[in-house]
Amino acid sequence: MKGRCYFIFTSIILWGLALLGVLFFYSVVKHQEYVKAAEEQHIAKKIIKGKRGQIYVYDSPEKESLFAVAINSESFRVSLVPKNVRDIDKVAEELSKIIGLSKEEIKTRYTPYKDNFYMPPLKKGLSYEQAEAIEKLKLVGVLIEREDKRLYPEKSLLAQTIGFVDYEGNGQYGIEGVFDSYLKPSIGIAIGRKDLLGNFVNILNSEKAKNGADIYLTIDRNVQFVVEEKLKKAIETYKADAGEVIVLEAKTGNILAMAQWPTFDLNEFNKVPVENHDLFLNKVIQATWEPGSVLKPIVMAAALDSGAVPDNYENTYGNVVVVQGHEIHTATNKAYGRETLSQILENSDNVAMVDISSKLGTEKMYEYLKNFNFGEKLGIEIGPEASGKLLEKKKWRDINRATISFGQGISVTPLQIASAYLAIANGGRLIQPKVVEKIVFSDGREEVFPTKEIRRVISEETAKKITNMLISVVERGHGKKAAVPGYQVAGKTGTAQIPLPSGGYEENTHIGSFAGFLPANNPCFVILVKLDRPKTVEFAESSAAPTFSEIASFLLTYYKVPATK
Repeated sequence: MKGRCYFIFTSIILWGLALLGVLFFYSVVKHQEYVKAAEEQHIAKKIIKGKRGQIYVYDSPEKESLFAVAINSESFRVSLVPKNVRDIDKVAEELSKIIGLSKEEIKTRYTPYKDNFYMPPLKKGLSYEQAEAIEKLKLVGVLIEREDKRLYPEKSLLAQTIGFVDYEGNGQYGIEGVFDSYLKPSIGIAIGRKDLLGNFVNILNSEKAKNGADIYLTIDRNVQFVVEEKLKKAIETYKADAGEVIVLEAKTGNILAMAQWPTFDLNEFNKVPVENHDLFLNKVIQATWEPGSVLKPIVMAAALDSGAVPDNYENTYGNVVVVQGHEIHTATNKAYGRETLSQILENSDNVAMVDISSKLGTEKMYEYLKNFNFGEKLGIEIGPEASGKLLEKKKWRDINRATISFGQGISVTPLQIASAYLAIANGGRLIQPKVVEKIVFSDGREEVFPTKEIRRVISEETAKKITNMLISVVERGHGKKAAVPGYQVAGKTGTAQIPLPSGGYEENTHIGSFAGFLPANNPCFVILVKLDRPKTVEFAESSAAPTFSEIASFLLTYYKVPATK
């Protein structure tokens, strides 16, 4: 018995010591760890989202009012946390009265996820009133979350310039894509205690979310609207496949309108078929074409500015010239006889331009075209921008110089041609076009985009001479339909052939364009109109030129520009 008692007594002491050791370990050694774990069960983190920055354009000729073309529309979504739902019948019945889904449909969606903590949202796009009504029910396991939807009030207006926000909240194309990092809000976090139902009862710490920056464009909403309407009308009238128009403020290079057709509704970008996703591209800065005769004034400016030909140069031309075995004809296959420099542009004489280019020479012609930024990007803010193609100088032969003199064998963007005419309108100074006026950050800071001069490309005197020639083109040449009563217009038509990938050019099709500025001797606006494959007219003088006139007439009235003659 003594041995048994001794054994039991010893066992009790050993078990007691072991128990005391365990108690010491958990109450002293592990004390802070378990206190922290218990505390964390009552602490939650909550993500706080700021709002995406908005995009603004001007809404008056005086630039006194603004219009938001990209805004945030606040809505709410309701979700279930299945593991937390106590009474699915009650939840389904109450929600069905508010969100427009039947009780049976809610339960059917819930069932596959009933053992999970997550299931897809029951309903998105709820109004504030609907969300508030659900909150008042205090249903356990029901979660209401705010969601910001990007909304474009003007639908397709300025679509390719604005771009859109995809369903992951990322900006795509245009301003939305290029300035996505500016427009995106920062994320904030709130840390606080929660009750048994998971509701916050007090905030322990928080980091504020910041709204994204707002982007202000140089575009005028009313000008953009009219330009798009005129372009659409021209495409329908002349049965063209597509077209682009750009309007620049002459003194600053600010883009007042940038339009293309066909286009799409920014609010329904997801409905554009994959095979038509090229609709998302801004063709004013990304698509290239061989410009044809709208390039002739640039080559003429180079010849005059370099002294290759004098002001009073005249020569007699036939209807055809042969260069390195290639025949080059006038557009009408007509011989114009003796012509001055001005008459060469009035008649848009290809044969005469070959002569002018031979006087200018390969070295100088390449140098001037390069200075006008052909073959180079202009650096506009909303890239990606195409550079076009200007053949390397070392690869030029006489035939290259000859064809480039009338706009073949060189590819350009609409923006590059508009920019070249902008340089002539500005007395020979090449101005960088811009579409972003400024960025305003959530803390009030501003980043302003100033007017930038790239370089001087021709002298002021040469620019004046070319301007007078372009006035003659409109008053006496192929540009008569671009005229605006009461104003002098300077401009040039272009009826360009379309190259085939295999070589040569398409038969019986062309791209018609008209580039110009007005009032000619004190320019306010530079306009380029381009129409792809118009089918009811043969030359740009009957399609792009009258479209130019309609747009110019509106601009002069809208901005109250006094008549000049």
